[in-house]
Amino acid sequence: MSFLSTFFGDHQNRQASNIATILDMVTYAASRVSNPQEIDLQLDTVREITSRILPDEPMSQTDEMTLVGVYTNLEHYLATKDPVQTFAPSELRGKMTPGLLKLVEQYSPVGVKHP
Repeated sequence: MSFLSTFFGDHQNRQASNIATILDMVTYAASRVSNPQEIDLQLDTVREITSRILPDEPMSQTDEMTLVGVYTNLEHYLATKDPVQTFAPSELRGKMTPGLLKLVEQYSPVGVKHP
């Protein structure tokens, strides 16, 4: 461990990994977009869902499906349209826990599944 990592922590371990919820994955993907105005309408859907979910209440299947749709749109944007940086879908999905990956692949629109 380097001297500076004792103060700032290990950067490798702080990076997002093992993201377990679709809401966290949407948040992570949205944070990677270089121009947030481009995805603001997508995030309105997320805001609407999160405004009505009570703490410690499980998300409905419909809300999960909707958030998977938002995530796949963000994934597509990051892979093909972001003007500053590009992320491969597999790079983003590699941050997911196996359970979340299964959920995303189950609800993803046809033709959007990635290894």
